[in-house]
Order: sequence, then structure tokens, then C-alpha cells
Amino acid sequence: MNIRLRILAGSFLAMALAVLGTLHILWASGIPFPAKSFDELSGAVVPSGVWPSPALTFLVAAALCAASFAVVLRMLDLTRPRSILTPWLTFASYALAVIFAVRSALGFLISSGLWGTNPADATFHRWDLLVY
Repeated sequence: MNIRLRILAGSFLAMALAVLGTLHILWASGIPFPAKSFDELSGAVVPSGVWPSPALTFLVAAALCAASFAVVLRMLDLTRPRSILTPWLTFASYALAVIFAVRSALGFLISSGLWGTNPADATFHRWDLLVY
């Protein structure tokens, strides 16, 4: 694959992860962006309607921001000769791919109703199927 295309794809992925991390930071801080209230937002974001604790939400935010940082480092590593970080960044890239593939597969199974759930009119399940 062309190095410019890899850098472009890496930039897009890093920005997407950073935006998701920022959203989780806002939610953990008590800001229901982009909705007006957490009740309004819960139908689209949390399948059970019960929000996780702020500590857990901050943990997810930290993981997403760290993933964004790892993608940026891997992208920068592509432009240089092999460094000591290359194996670790390669591992992080594959780990991210596996994590998001599993999340996508489980999200599809659960939100489509194939897992035994009934997602008939839930906003979360419609968005989950659309995004993943």
C-alpha cells in the first residue's frame, strides 16, 4: 500500500478515535453532548438506559485517546527507518483491529437480534447497526 494512503488512513483513524475519546470525557464530566440531557442521550448511546460510572467512562476515554496516540505514533513510524518502537506499534495496530472487529461482530449480533435480544424499536440498536 502506498505510504501516503497509509498516512491518510492513519490520520482519519486517529482523529476518529480522538473524537470518540473526547465524547467520553464530556460524558464522564456530566456534559450530555450532543443532547440536552442524559435521558435524551441514553436511548442512542447506552443500550440498557443505565449509564456506567464516570470512572468507567473515563477509563474508556483514556483507552480511546491512547489508541489514537498509538495510531499517530505508528503513522509517524512509517515515514522513518525501523525504530525500537516498530514492533510495539505494530502489535498495537493489530490489537486495535482485533478489538474493533470483535466489537463490530458482537454489536451486529446483539443489535440485529441474532443473539436473542429484541432490538425492535431501540434507538441504540439502530445506531449500532448503522455505525458498525
